[in-house]
Amino acid sequence: MTATDTLSGLAPNRTAPVASVGKLSPVVILYLMMVAIPIGVSLGPLVLTGVRLVLIVMIVPLMIRLFMGHYGRVLATDILFVLHIGWMVVSLIMNNPSQVIEQTGSVGMEFLGGYVVGRAYIRTRADFIALARLLIVMVLCMTPLALVEATTGVVPLVEMLKKIPGVRTIAISYQDHRFGLRRVQLGFVHPIHFGLFCSVAFSLCFVGMSGTFSTMRRWITSAIITATCLLALSSGAFLAIAMQLGLIFWAKAFDGIKARWWILLGLMVTGYIVVDLLSNRAPIAVFMSYATFSAHTAYWRALIFEYGMQNVWANPIFGLGLNDWARPYWMPTSTVDNYW
Repeated sequence: MTATDTLSGLAPNRTAPVASVGKLSPVVILYLMMVAIPIGVSLGPLVLTGVRLVLIVMIVPLMIRLFMGHYGRVLATDILFVLHIGWMVVSLIMNNPSQVIEQTGSVGMEFLGGYVVGRAYIRTRADFIALARLLIVMVLCMTPLALVEATTGVVPLVEMLKKIPGVRTIAISYQDHRFGLRRVQLGFVHPIHFGLFCSVAFSLCFVGMSGTFSTMRRWITSAIITATCLLALSSGAFLAIAMQLGLIFWAKAFDGIKARWWILLGLMVTGYIVVDLLSNRAPIAVFMSYATFSAHTAYWRALIFEYGMQNVWANPIFGLGLNDWARPYWMPTSTVDNYW
C-alpha cells in the first residue's frame, strides 16, 4: 500500500495498518471541554474562565517538570515560548505599565498553559491519535446544536449556561445573517472562532485517522465536520477547509515527486509576482477580493492590512501594547480580524 493510497482513502481496509489509540490524560480532556464550554466565575474584579481555572492549577507544576526534563529534553520551542511571554511583558511595560500584571497573568497563562499541557501529555503517536479522535467527537457533538442555532437564531449552549446560578458565560454575538442563516458561534465569542475550531478536526480526521477509521467512516465524518465548520458562514473557516483540501489533493496528485512542496512554493511565489505585474491593485487586495463574501469586506480588510503594516513598521520593537492603532478617522472600528 502506497502513501498515496493511504491519503486518498482508496486502499482496501483489510490492508490498512491499525494504529493504536492512547488514553488521554483527564487534564487534556478537561482542558478541551473548557475550551468548548464557555463557563467562568467572578472573584471580585477577576473573571476566571474554565480554561484559566484549569491552568491556574496545572501551569506551575507542569512548567517546573518541563524544564527539569520530565517530558524529554528541553527544546528550542520551550525556550521560545517563554521568551515570547518575556518580550510581551517588556512591551507592556513600555506601552501599558498599569496593565502588566493583569495581562501577563491572563494571556501568559493561556499561551504557555495550552502549550505545556500538550507538551506534557501528548508525547506519542498513540496520544496524538487519541487527541485527534477527541476533537473529532467534539465537533460531531456540536453539529446538532449548530444546526439549531443556524436555523432558529437561538444559541442553545449559551442560553442553557445563562440559567446556572453563579456561572458566567460569553455574550451572544449578533452578526448579520448570511444565506438566510444565522452565523453559528456555539460556545465561542465569535463565529470565526467556532469555524476555525471545527476546521482543525478536518485533516485530523481525513488524513490522521487513516488506519484508525475505515475509509467510509473517514469520508462521512470529514463531510459532517466540513458542513459543521461552514455553518460559521465565515470566510476564514471556508479558507481553512479549502486550504486543507488543496494540500491533500496536491499531496495525492504528486505523491511520487519528492520536490512537490518546493514546486508548490515556487508556483505560489510566481503567482504572486504575476498578479503584482498584471493588476493595478496590490496582490493582497486581489486575493482578499476572492477570499471574502463581499467586495466591501475585501476592501475593508485590505485597508486594515495596509494601515496595520504601517503601524508595525512604525513600532517594530515594542509594538503598540494595548493602545489603539493609527488609522484614518473614517475607519472607526479598531478590529484587526484579518491579522488574528
